[in-house]
Amino acid sequence: MTISIISKLTEKRSRSSSLSSPKNWLMKLIGGQPSSTGIDVNEKNALSNTAVWACVTRLSESIASLPLKTYRKLEPRGKEPAKDHYLYDVLHDQPNPEMTSFTFRECMQGHVLTWGNAYAEIVFDNAGRVKALWPLLPDRTYPVRHPNTGQIEYRTSIPGMGNYKLPAYRVFHMLGYSWNGLKGYSPIAWHRETIGLGMAAKKYGAKFYANDSRPGGLLKTPEVLDDQARKNLKKSWENAQGGLENAHRVAVLEHGLEWQQTGIPPEDAQYIETRKFETEEVARIYNMPLHKIQDLTNATFSNIEEQNIDYVVDTLRPWIVRWEQQMKKDLFLGTETRKNYFPEFLVDGLLRGDIESRYNAYSTARQWGWYSANDIRELENENPIGEKGDIYMFPQNMISAEQALEMPSEEDVPDELQLELERMKMRQAEERSLKHSNTETRSAKDRLQEELKFRPLIADRCQKVVDREVEAVRKAVEEKLGSRDIETWNTWLTDFYEDFQGEIEQELEPVFRTLAESIADMAADEVDLDDPSEEVNDFIADYLDTFSYRYADSSEGQLAAVVRDALEEEEDPVEAVNQRTEEWQERRADKVGMDEATKLGSAVSKTVYVAAGISALRWVNAGDDTCPYCLELDGKVVGIDQSFLPALENVETDKEEWDMKIYNNVGHPPLHQGCQCQLESE
Repeated sequence: MTISIISKLTEKRSRSSSLSSPKNWLMKLIGGQPSSTGIDVNEKNALSNTAVWACVTRLSESIASLPLKTYRKLEPRGKEPAKDHYLYDVLHDQPNPEMTSFTFRECMQGHVLTWGNAYAEIVFDNAGRVKALWPLLPDRTYPVRHPNTGQIEYRTSIPGMGNYKLPAYRVFHMLGYSWNGLKGYSPIAWHRETIGLGMAAKKYGAKFYANDSRPGGLLKTPEVLDDQARKNLKKSWENAQGGLENAHRVAVLEHGLEWQQTGIPPEDAQYIETRKFETEEVARIYNMPLHKIQDLTNATFSNIEEQNIDYVVDTLRPWIVRWEQQMKKDLFLGTETRKNYFPEFLVDGLLRGDIESRYNAYSTARQWGWYSANDIRELENENPIGEKGDIYMFPQNMISAEQALEMPSEEDVPDELQLELERMKMRQAEERSLKHSNTETRSAKDRLQEELKFRPLIADRCQKVVDREVEAVRKAVEEKLGSRDIETWNTWLTDFYEDFQGEIEQELEPVFRTLAESIADMAADEVDLDDPSEEVNDFIADYLDTFSYRYADSSEGQLAAVVRDALEEEEDPVEAVNQRTEEWQERRADKVGMDEATKLGSAVSKTVYVAAGISALRWVNAGDDTCPYCLELDGKVVGIDQSFLPALENVETDKEEWDMKIYNNVGHPPLHQGCQCQLESE
């Protein structure tokens, strides 16, 4: 009999806790935890606190209402809205068919302000581009690190649909303050006592006013009353004086009765001050200026403008940076992220009130030469005005350091100064050389990161190929090999895989093309090739044809051999085929994604180098992890038509038993599965 987790836990701790009188551990398990006031506080009921509600809704609405645009960088400077980019509509207008951009961002910001984390599933189209974002429940989604691979994955539960496991590349994760960068802390959980005190004060006030806004007291009489007389007196007094409807009525005391108040008036207990202090405490949690949650005690006509600017700079800006950097990391694939495109919130409208102060500062900066006209226009979210806008102005009685060095003639310059000038020139030459070298290394690393991002996308498309292939093979093996007719089986194999190559190309072409175009653009920038599109189109057609043939030929060969071996060993060929296809479904797509991303990226880079007239290539170990095989090739240079390793040659290491046998010519990476090496032009 299966016993649920909650049943086991309650049974195990039944001596100390029950559902009628729960302890802290049980309250935390079922979604709440009492504070010291006795009030149960969790991420949902905390919103009943008006200060928490005001902070969460105001921040969420502020982030949601800011214009969010995708920009294209212009050369050499400037930007323009990239309305033709696939992410522009997703971020600016409609992230999914059911939500506007405002609703989506308001929902996500509300999640991160209460739970400390906001999650959204990323949906890709066939070309590996983001086409939709769907929010996930923050209380049912959490990240974990796989114990074997070390990769982050997300577990989530969707009501009515079950539990799911999502790889990291399919989740947009916004997190608040965190110690490990994996999961953010819940502000509600960390400040449960503060919020609970405010909720308790609210509850106390409600009960207080329900009983006429006055504390209890005593009725004194010199007479001795029996039990029934005391009950009658108490009942008649409460009926006459209890409740708001009887407030401020005149009480008539007879038979020597006297009223003695025993409670403390709210003024003495500083009830109002307590509630005000708790509002300030909640505002501190969210770094929220009090005037933004309708507390205008410290706001005046003269300082409200500065307080609004403080709100943008100190409260909104950290969240804006979080959003922009997380979107850039999770949603912008490839070259767009690093070079051509970027997302940006527009906060200009929130700062327009201080335009005089800004313009005075710009005037000073322009006058003294550390801002040009284009610098100022860029800060104001305006495009540059051309080359003349890059001129830096100086006061007439000042000259630049370069002009000061140029003024004396060479014969007037002392030997010590002349020597220092020569040293300066040498240092500048070394810096330019080092910068060029670092640029090349960075380009190789950029291409590697691009390929790593596309590995799961290729694997995802390949998994669909594998699933369709396995379904057809298992159906055929039952029909064709029921009578052990191996000739019929082999004929079917040949015909099936000849046709199946078209399906492979159709499924992989979009993501292969997207990766190839991105890598080609990066390689072309390295060697100053204007437009590699023609070379890329020819390359993609050839590469897809070769890949589909290699894939189909490998499958056909494996299945033919598996059946042949099973019949020779007098084993069940159907079971043997099913076992092999089961292995394909478990591992083949991931292997293809890992191998083909590097293979395609290296091949297209080499194609661009050939088109640019490069004559030699260098093998570069661009990954953080190294292996003895890649280290042997790191830095090796060959002619562009030569192989880095000929067939049947060994890659030697310190230990002979670890030497790698090479069976085919190696003209570019990968050298082995998981290889992170790259090519560079020499």
